[in-house]
Amino acid sequence: MAKGDDAVTRCDNCSGACYAPCTRGAVTLSAPERIQPAFTGVEKYGVRSGMNIDAGVACGVVGLAAGVPAAGATLAASAERGVRLTHGWWLGGGGSLVHVGTVAAATGVTAAAVGVRLGWSLALPAFVASAVIGVVLAVIDMRQRRLPYVLTVPMYALCLISFGAESILTGDYSPLVRSALAGAATFAGFLLLALMFAGQLGLGDVVLTGWLAMALGWLGWDRVALGLLTGLILQALVGAVSRARHRAGLRRTLPMGPALVAGWLVGILVSTS
Repeated sequence: MAKGDDAVTRCDNCSGACYAPCTRGAVTLSAPERIQPAFTGVEKYGVRSGMNIDAGVACGVVGLAAGVPAAGATLAASAERGVRLTHGWWLGGGGSLVHVGTVAAATGVTAAAVGVRLGWSLALPAFVASAVIGVVLAVIDMRQRRLPYVLTVPMYALCLISFGAESILTGDYSPLVRSALAGAATFAGFLLLALMFAGQLGLGDVVLTGWLAMALGWLGWDRVALGLLTGLILQALVGAVSRARHRAGLRRTLPMGPALVAGWLVGILVSTS
């Protein structure tokens, strides 16, 4: 058969397609059937499984660059007046080299890990932004015991835009619906807990948890459960250690943001399949 024909012959005795007829076990394939993608590790919902080094490197560079202004944002937040960006915040806000370097390294590594795990898609920008903002919020919560709405609320819109674009591209809207349901259900559940146990859970924690669950919902309900459960377990462990170290002291208010962000990252990186 000529090499330019619309069909080739695949032989059960050969390792590939043959352009000359074989004498045994030949199966004829049409032209569309013989077209195979170069990379087949594609998971559902527009994210890739396995290692995606190119996406990881690109996201790591973005996260590292974003870490410098992110460090400035962590210093611009206070418990009294919220977040007020000062002059030069995009260059670190006058923070020490150690502080700026630590925040930049954290955002870079987190964004790179997300990129390696998920790979290229229109949903990826929402996860990279979540990685950067998540690190910022974790630092602010540890320093000031607050999670500013100016950082958490816009992430809902970004996730909707990014996930919506991927859904339009693929024609599959089920992940978008699941993401919205996960965010709404988690927000409502944690809001109820905050009202029932006043002082134990702040509204900032509720808003943060809803957004993180919304992002994990894009990947699957199992990721939502894993991420939230991991965050709550980490928070319980931190609380137990804190109580053991301060038995005779006053009751301490512990930040919940770092544990929730860590749980979100585990929900992305750890495969449940």
